[in-house]
Amino acid sequence: MSTKPLEQRWYTQFRIGRWENGTSVANEGSQFPNDDKSIDQFFRQMTPDTGMTSDMGADFDGEMVAEAVAASIDDVYEKTGKNSILVTHSQGGRAGWLVPKYTDHVAAIIAVEPGGAPAADTEEYAVMLQKKIPVASYFGDYIDNGDTAIQATAAWQGMRQTCYDFTESYNAAGGNSTVIDLPKEGITGNDHFIFQDLNNDIVAEHIENWIQQNVQ
Repeated sequence: MSTKPLEQRWYTQFRIGRWENGTSVANEGSQFPNDDKSIDQFFRQMTPDTGMTSDMGADFDGEMVAEAVAASIDDVYEKTGKNSILVTHSQGGRAGWLVPKYTDHVAAIIAVEPGGAPAADTEEYAVMLQKKIPVASYFGDYIDNGDTAIQATAAWQGMRQTCYDFTESYNAAGGNSTVIDLPKEGITGNDHFIFQDLNNDIVAEHIENWIQQNVQ
Protein backbone atom coordinates (compact mmCIF):
# COMPACT_ATOMS: atom_id res chain seq x y z
CA MET A 1 0.00 0.00 0.00
CA SER A 2 1.47 3.33 -1.04
CA THR A 3 2.40 5.85 1.65
CA LYS A 4 3.07 8.66 -0.80
CA PRO A 5 1.77 12.01 0.53
CA LEU A 6 -0.82 13.45 -1.81
CA GLU A 7 -2.01 16.62 -0.07
CA GLN A 8 -1.19 18.92 -2.98
CA ARG A 9 -2.74 16.58 -5.54
CA TRP A 10 -5.94 16.28 -3.52
CA TYR A 11 -6.27 20.06 -3.37
CA THR A 12 -5.53 20.76 -7.02
CA GLN A 13 -7.12 17.64 -8.52
CA PHE A 14 -10.36 18.21 -6.62
CA ARG A 15 -10.41 21.99 -7.12
CA ILE A 16 -10.23 23.02 -3.48
CA GLY A 17 -7.24 25.27 -4.02
CA ARG A 18 -3.67 24.56 -2.95
CA TRP A 19 -1.87 22.97 -0.02
CA GLU A 20 1.05 25.32 0.62
CA ASN A 21 3.62 24.94 3.41
CA GLY A 22 1.28 22.78 5.47
CA THR A 23 -1.63 25.19 5.06
CA SER A 24 -4.94 24.93 3.23
CA VAL A 25 -5.33 27.77 0.74
CA ALA A 26 -8.82 27.54 -0.73
CA ASN A 27 -9.86 29.04 -4.06
CA GLU A 28 -11.35 32.52 -4.05
CA GLY A 29 -15.04 32.37 -3.20
CA SER A 30 -14.76 28.73 -2.15
CA GLN A 31 -17.51 27.01 -0.16
CA PHE A 32 -14.95 24.59 1.31
CA PRO A 33 -15.17 24.71 5.15
CA ASN A 34 -11.60 25.88 5.57
CA ASP A 35 -11.31 25.89 9.37
CA ASP A 36 -8.80 23.68 11.22
CA LYS A 37 -11.38 21.23 12.57
CA SER A 38 -12.98 20.67 9.14
CA ILE A 39 -9.59 20.22 7.48
CA ASP A 40 -8.64 17.66 10.13
CA GLN A 41 -11.84 15.71 9.43
CA PHE A 42 -11.30 16.04 5.67
CA PHE A 43 -7.96 14.26 5.88
CA ARG A 44 -9.20 11.69 8.41
CA GLN A 45 -11.92 10.49 6.04
CA MET A 46 -9.49 9.57 3.26
CA THR A 47 -9.19 5.86 2.57
CA PRO A 48 -6.60 4.04 0.45
CA ASP A 49 -7.50 2.40 -2.84
CA THR A 50 -6.84 -1.04 -1.39
CA GLY A 51 -6.15 -3.86 -3.79
CA MET A 52 -5.14 -1.53 -6.60
CA THR A 53 -1.77 -1.40 -8.29
CA SER A 54 -2.11 2.34 -9.00
CA ASP A 55 -2.87 5.22 -6.65
CA MET A 56 -4.85 6.75 -9.53
CA GLY A 57 -7.51 4.04 -9.37
CA ALA A 58 -6.84 2.76 -12.88
CA ASP A 59 -7.76 -0.83 -12.02
CA PHE A 60 -10.96 0.00 -10.11
CA ASP A 61 -13.35 -2.97 -10.46
CA GLY A 62 -16.56 -1.24 -11.47
CA GLU A 63 -18.44 -4.41 -12.28
CA MET A 64 -17.84 -5.85 -8.81
CA VAL A 65 -19.02 -2.64 -7.15
CA ALA A 66 -22.04 -2.43 -9.45
CA GLU A 67 -23.12 -5.96 -8.61
CA ALA A 68 -22.86 -5.23 -4.87
CA VAL A 69 -24.86 -2.00 -5.18
CA ALA A 70 -27.50 -3.75 -7.31
CA ALA A 71 -27.88 -6.46 -4.67
CA SER A 72 -28.52 -3.76 -2.04
CA ILE A 73 -31.08 -2.07 -4.30
CA ASP A 74 -32.87 -5.39 -4.84
CA ASP A 75 -32.91 -5.89 -1.06
CA VAL A 76 -34.49 -2.46 -0.59
CA TYR A 77 -37.12 -3.30 -3.20
CA GLU A 78 -37.89 -6.61 -1.54
CA LYS A 79 -38.38 -4.89 1.82
CA THR A 80 -40.24 -1.77 0.65
CA GLY A 81 -41.65 -2.44 -2.81
CA LYS A 82 -39.97 0.77 -3.98
CA ASN A 83 -37.27 1.43 -6.55
CA SER A 84 -34.15 3.35 -5.50
CA ILE A 85 -32.66 6.63 -6.63
CA LEU A 86 -28.95 5.94 -7.04
CA VAL A 87 -26.66 8.81 -6.08
CA THR A 88 -23.03 8.39 -7.10
CA HIS A 89 -19.92 10.50 -6.70
CA SER A 90 -16.63 10.75 -8.56
CA GLN A 91 -15.04 7.35 -9.23
CA GLY A 92 -18.25 5.76 -7.94
CA GLY A 93 -19.98 7.19 -10.97
CA ARG A 94 -18.19 4.65 -13.12
CA ALA A 95 -19.81 1.82 -11.20
CA GLY A 96 -23.14 3.63 -11.06
CA TRP A 97 -23.61 3.51 -14.82
CA LEU A 98 -23.22 -0.28 -14.64
CA VAL A 99 -25.73 -0.91 -11.83
CA PRO A 100 -28.85 -1.09 -14.09
CA LYS A 101 -27.26 -4.11 -15.80
CA TYR A 102 -27.79 -6.06 -12.58
CA THR A 103 -31.14 -4.76 -11.28
CA ASP A 104 -34.48 -3.53 -12.61
CA HIS A 105 -35.12 -1.31 -9.60
CA VAL A 106 -33.18 1.90 -10.31
CA ALA A 107 -35.64 4.81 -10.44
CA ALA A 108 -33.01 7.39 -11.44
CA ILE A 109 -29.28 8.11 -11.34
CA ILE A 110 -27.89 11.33 -9.89
CA ALA A 111 -24.19 11.49 -10.66
CA VAL A 112 -22.31 14.08 -8.61
CA GLU A 113 -19.16 14.98 -10.56
CA PRO A 114 -18.74 11.53 -12.14
CA GLY A 115 -15.43 10.72 -13.78
CA GLY A 116 -17.15 10.63 -17.16
CA ALA A 117 -20.30 9.21 -18.71
CA PRO A 118 -20.82 6.17 -20.97
CA ALA A 119 -20.62 6.49 -24.73
CA ALA A 120 -23.63 5.69 -26.89
CA ASP A 121 -22.13 2.43 -28.14
CA THR A 122 -21.71 0.88 -24.68
CA GLU A 123 -23.82 -1.80 -23.03
CA GLU A 124 -24.54 0.30 -19.97
CA TYR A 125 -25.88 3.16 -22.13
CA ALA A 126 -28.20 0.76 -23.96
CA VAL A 127 -29.48 -0.75 -20.71
CA MET A 128 -30.21 2.65 -19.13
CA LEU A 129 -32.01 3.80 -22.27
CA GLN A 130 -34.02 0.58 -22.54
CA LYS A 131 -35.10 0.92 -18.90
CA LYS A 132 -35.87 4.63 -19.35
CA ILE A 133 -33.78 5.70 -16.36
CA PRO A 134 -33.66 9.50 -15.91
CA VAL A 135 -30.16 10.86 -15.29
CA ALA A 136 -28.82 14.09 -13.79
CA SER A 137 -25.13 14.95 -13.61
CA TYR A 138 -24.01 17.75 -11.26
CA PHE A 139 -20.77 19.73 -11.57
CA GLY A 140 -19.36 22.44 -9.34
CA ASP A 141 -17.14 25.46 -9.82
CA TYR A 142 -13.51 26.09 -10.89
CA ILE A 143 -13.85 24.09 -14.11
CA ASP A 144 -14.40 26.77 -16.75
CA ASN A 145 -12.61 29.29 -14.53
CA GLY A 146 -9.97 26.93 -13.14
CA ASP A 147 -6.24 27.53 -13.16
CA THR A 148 -5.06 26.54 -16.64
CA ALA A 149 -1.62 25.68 -15.24
CA ILE A 150 -3.18 22.79 -13.31
CA GLN A 151 -3.63 19.55 -15.23
CA ALA A 152 -6.92 18.86 -13.45
CA THR A 153 -8.65 21.87 -15.02
CA ALA A 154 -8.56 20.39 -18.52
CA ALA A 155 -9.30 16.94 -17.12
CA TRP A 156 -12.52 18.16 -15.46
CA GLN A 157 -13.55 19.98 -18.59
CA GLY A 158 -13.13 16.71 -20.49
CA MET A 159 -15.03 14.61 -17.94
CA ARG A 160 -17.90 17.07 -17.88
CA GLN A 161 -17.98 17.11 -21.68
CA THR A 162 -18.59 13.35 -21.76
CA CYS A 163 -21.72 14.02 -19.67
CA TYR A 164 -22.86 16.68 -22.14
CA ASP A 165 -22.24 14.23 -25.00
CA PHE A 166 -24.15 11.50 -23.16
CA THR A 167 -27.06 13.84 -22.50
CA GLU A 168 -27.31 14.98 -26.11
CA SER A 169 -27.30 11.40 -27.40
CA TYR A 170 -29.54 10.01 -24.64
CA ASN A 171 -32.21 12.67 -25.09
CA ALA A 172 -32.13 12.34 -28.88
CA ALA A 173 -32.80 8.62 -28.43
CA GLY A 174 -35.83 9.28 -26.22
CA GLY A 175 -34.15 9.27 -22.81
CA ASN A 176 -34.15 11.90 -20.08
CA SER A 177 -30.80 13.36 -19.08
CA THR A 178 -29.50 16.73 -17.98
CA VAL A 179 -26.19 18.23 -16.89
CA ILE A 180 -26.44 20.79 -14.09
CA ASP A 181 -23.50 23.19 -14.16
CA LEU A 182 -23.99 24.79 -10.75
CA PRO A 183 -22.30 28.15 -11.53
CA LYS A 184 -24.74 28.59 -14.42
CA GLU A 185 -27.51 28.07 -11.85
CA GLY A 186 -26.05 30.86 -9.73
CA ILE A 187 -24.59 28.37 -7.21
CA THR A 188 -20.86 29.09 -6.95
CA GLY A 189 -17.76 28.13 -4.98
CA ASN A 190 -18.20 24.35 -5.05
CA ASP A 191 -15.26 21.97 -5.30
CA HIS A 192 -15.40 18.24 -6.05
CA PHE A 193 -16.84 17.45 -2.61
CA ILE A 194 -20.08 19.38 -3.11
CA PHE A 195 -21.95 17.54 -0.37
CA GLN A 196 -19.37 18.74 2.21
CA ASP A 197 -19.34 22.36 1.13
CA LEU A 198 -20.98 25.07 3.20
CA ASN A 199 -23.82 25.50 0.68
CA ASN A 200 -24.65 21.80 0.43
CA ASP A 201 -28.21 22.50 1.58
CA ILE A 202 -28.78 24.69 -1.47
CA VAL A 203 -27.47 21.97 -3.79
CA ALA A 204 -29.57 19.34 -1.98
CA GLU A 205 -32.68 21.45 -2.57
CA HIS A 206 -31.82 21.69 -6.27
CA ILE A 207 -31.46 17.92 -6.45
CA GLU A 208 -34.74 17.40 -4.60
CA ASN A 209 -36.53 19.67 -7.07
CA TRP A 210 -35.07 17.70 -9.98
CA ILE A 211 -36.27 14.44 -8.39
CA GLN A 212 -39.79 15.79 -7.92
CA GLN A 213 -39.95 16.87 -11.55
CA ASN A 214 -38.34 13.86 -13.21
CA VAL A 215 -38.70 10.69 -11.13
CA GLN A 216 -41.85 8.62 -10.92
